Amino acid sequence: MFYLCRCVLLGGKAKPSKIETFDLDAIYEMCQHNSLTAMVCEALQQSGIEVDQKWKDAYAKSLRKNMLLDAERSKIFDMLDKNKIWHIALKGVHMKNFYPSMGMRQMADNDILYDSSRQNDVTSIFTELGYKADSIGKSHHDVYFKEPIYNFEMHTSLMGKYSEMYDYYRNIKDKLLPVDGKTYEYRFKDEDFYIYMTAHAFKHYSGGGTGLRTLIDYYVYLNKKERDLDWVYVHKECEKLKISDFEKDMRTLSAHAFKRDLCLTDNEWDLLRYLLFSGTYGTLENSIKHKAETIGADSKLKYMLVRIFPNKAWLEKYEPIVAEYPVLYPFYLIRRVYRLIFITRKARLKEFRAWKEMNNKSFNN
Repeated sequence: MFYLCRCVLLGGKAKPSKIETFDLDAIYEMCQHNSLTAMVCEALQQSGIEVDQKWKDAYAKSLRKNMLLDAERSKIFDMLDKNKIWHIALKGVHMKNFYPSMGMRQMADNDILYDSSRQNDVTSIFTELGYKADSIGKSHHDVYFKEPIYNFEMHTSLMGKYSEMYDYYRNIKDKLLPVDGKTYEYRFKDEDFYIYMTAHAFKHYSGGGTGLRTLIDYYVYLNKKERDLDWVYVHKECEKLKISDFEKDMRTLSAHAFKRDLCLTDNEWDLLRYLLFSGTYGTLENSIKHKAETIGADSKLKYMLVRIFPNKAWLEKYEPIVAEYPVLYPFYLIRRVYRLIFITRKARLKEFRAWKEMNNKSFNN
């Protein structure tokens, strides 16, 4: 998968003799897990390989979805403008335009940040357009969907309240620039787009993980923008967010991984492997490992005990008020039991199954 992505990005053709040694069905499943089926399909076709219909269907679906989401987003933005609600398109909405061809960057949804004080009005707009609300007010983004493929995440803030980066992004509107010809649509300046791209990637990387597509995002964006960015500003802001090391590692790996002569250090290979096997949205095993590090759990048993009865490290990160006022702890446990039974049961069962499959060695690395 990585080899074929390199071929597309470097403008070369894969060797048919090499592709003959590949298990294309296994690569297809890996690509689906990493949202790279369209890109790899193009690499195969450019090399003269006749791919199965499932590859062609995946590419056609990606292209169609990109076009439909673009048209629908334009309609939504017109209504936001009409209702005087400021808004900005995020992440993949812009990133897809840096890829070699339309549809190559697969999109699950469109992410949009808007004026959180107008949440009810935004809900009314989506209802008027025939959308169903999948999640409203449960996190820092609301989810709306409509058949056949329309899916929009409307963000009331760029980071959740438990994120260490929440305060940095709380008043992000002050840094936004108006879009030419628009009254209520905004955009990031290039440096802030890159910083948010890195902050968002780090959020996933330090949680369940993030995949090869993220590394490709770095490559295609920096390939176009690196020379023009104000790197003094970028480094200063990344320092504030405590993501400087991650930014440097991803920037360096993206440059080295897509050179014609592939030559990586041991640390770069380790990071690349992590990305290759994390998938687009990470894995539960990665998430459990990172949580274990946060709460100081060095064994399976200790991890589960702390998940049932959160310790101080957990509370300081996720429930700072309870950490500050221990008298609230019994009431917090009651609330956790209620949420487990009525709200988060399915998610916790998935976590339990993933935990059950892990061994103690996973908690010591």
